[in-house]
Amino acid sequence: ESFSPIRGAPRFVEYLLNHTSHDVAIATGCFESEAAFKLECIGMDIDKFPYATSSDFPVREKVIRLAAHRAGCRLSSVVYFGDASWDIRASQNMGIPLIGIGHNADLFAQHERIDYFRDFSEPEKVLKALEMSRFNQ
Repeated sequence: ESFSPIRGAPRFVEYLLNHTSHDVAIATGCFESEAAFKLECIGMDIDKFPYATSSDFPVREKVIRLAAHRAGCRLSSVVYFGDASWDIRASQNMGIPLIGIGHNADLFAQHERIDYFRDFSEPEKVLKALEMSRFNQ
């Protein structure tokens, strides 16, 4: 119960994996065991994805780079999903687009170039933002 997914997240990730050409990787500030546990709690297996965690590096930007590398993706093709100020800083530092997700609407409203969604309840809108973010890189 403490690790409830953002509404629609598991279904959205499964859709990306099974019905699009998008690669999916996990880059998280959690340690590997914590990330695996949180995903298990919501019915997802961390080993299903390329991933990087703070067990690999303590710096978010390095975690993102490693996750992209493990997914076989160029950093220039990455669109990062995040929910906090450190995600904004990391994406800006790296020059990659960010899609804000979660309950920090006020935080994301301060940044006009960031698409923001409270959850994944309207996956077609999130997917459109993802496509536009990739197109505008």
